[in-house]
Amino acid sequence: MQQISNKILFLALIIAGIFGAGAVSAQVCPVCVVAIAGGLEFSRWFGIDDVVSSIWIGAFLVALL
Repeated sequence: MQQISNKILFLALIIAGIFGAGAVSAQVCPVCVVAIAGGLEFSRWFGIDDVVSSIWIGAFLVALL
C-alpha cells in the first residue's frame, strides 16, 4: 500500500512541476563559463568526481539566475 501512495505522490509532483514551471531564461556570462570550467579542472586535480562538481556547479547557476 505504501508503494502505491509513493507512486501517486511522485506522479503528482511531476504533473505539478510540468504545469507550474515558468519561462526559462538561460543567460550566463562567458566569464562565468570560463570560471566554471577552470573550477572543474581544479577539482579534477584534487581528485573530486565530475558528478559531484557538476551538482555543485548546477546549483550555483540556478542560484544566480
